[in-house]
Amino acid sequence: MTQISQPERTMRAIRRLRFAPSMSEIDRHGELPAVEAIRSLLDSDDEYIPGDGDAAAVRDWDNANYDELVQWWFERMLTPSAGLHERMVWFWHGHLTSSQQKVSRAQLFGQQQLFRTHALGNFRDLLRAVSIDPAMLRYLDGDGSVGANPNENYARELMELFALGVGHYQEADIRSAAKVLSGWRVVDGESVYDPEAGFDGPVTFLGKRQRWDVEGIVDQVCDHPACAPFITAKLHRFIAGSTAPDDVLADLSRVFIDNNLEIRPVVEAIIWGPTFLDPTPTRVRQPLEWLAATATVLGHRAATPDAPQPRVESWWFDQLAQVPFQPPNVAGWPDDSRWVSAGQVLARTNLLSNVRLPQNILDAVAPTVDAVLRHCALGEVSDQTRQALQTAADNQPADERRLELLLSLAVLSPEFALA
Repeated sequence: MTQISQPERTMRAIRRLRFAPSMSEIDRHGELPAVEAIRSLLDSDDEYIPGDGDAAAVRDWDNANYDELVQWWFERMLTPSAGLHERMVWFWHGHLTSSQQKVSRAQLFGQQQLFRTHALGNFRDLLRAVSIDPAMLRYLDGDGSVGANPNENYARELMELFALGVGHYQEADIRSAAKVLSGWRVVDGESVYDPEAGFDGPVTFLGKRQRWDVEGIVDQVCDHPACAPFITAKLHRFIAGSTAPDDVLADLSRVFIDNNLEIRPVVEAIIWGPTFLDPTPTRVRQPLEWLAATATVLGHRAATPDAPQPRVESWWFDQLAQVPFQPPNVAGWPDDSRWVSAGQVLARTNLLSNVRLPQNILDAVAPTVDAVLRHCALGEVSDQTRQALQTAADNQPADERRLELLLSLAVLSPEFALA
């Protein structure tokens, strides 16, 4: 079996549990064994949920623009303590998708609050809440659906993409669920049930005939034997970056079921399991994840009133083909090797063409290969990558330009493309 060094195991844990690991975090955890680093990172995770008085919670988002909403979230990702909880908010946004193409900014922010509240909570509660969430009602056309002629979009995606997967339901189940899920309206930004527009009668759904409501439909879906394997497989793919082996998936499904579909226990089982720090890394950083890590490497941090920071320009997200709140379709963004394609590398190279480092990075990072790799949370790289960096360093005599060149090459390296 391929072996990896203890420093690389620790750095991989940092890369997988933080969107944008800072130098202080690398210094704090980098010398720890991976197990101790993971425990410390989980203990220091910031489960941020805007509450009363928080500027984000009271802001009139419908009088803002989408760029401001994207920048708000991206700054949250750049916060040094934004870790597992923030990553799970990102996961649910890509799994239970809604898009600004059909949904208002205030509704998208409201859905963010929902995901933040339930990110590591109970899946059943999350699915119940999102089924009547204003953003979801608008995005999948539940708003205005009537029992006599229901819209089937959400009922289909509930089973196909959100909870069960193809092959575990019939078209008749979609029609039945659509009837029960009808009658909901979005009024003044809130979800309201109109019994006159809904459906009142028994239907057969997933093999059981009775009168149903939204909670009953969700419960029947969550209790289906395909639900636990489907969700835990998605979680494993997102967190560990690989398809879970059959025995691992069976164990994770049992953890999920035994904990009444609580999300945190299964996520922690993945993190402490045999595949999280697998010697052969397979978890490709999605473009936004790469951008968050790169922005930190280049000196962009979350802004504060006392310390404004350079902004990541909004067109960068477009350039990388991944804009928050704009998934390509209801299936969300693909989670595969296309994010390390030649086209993606070219787009990333173009973004780095005019790199100028702030003084804090010039002061903190020595213009050497080893210092740059550590700054990028890379414990070890291939001989080819190290040689390319060393050759670039040898051919650039000016310290400032050498550091810019080394950092640009490091974040474009195959190793940095993986978490």
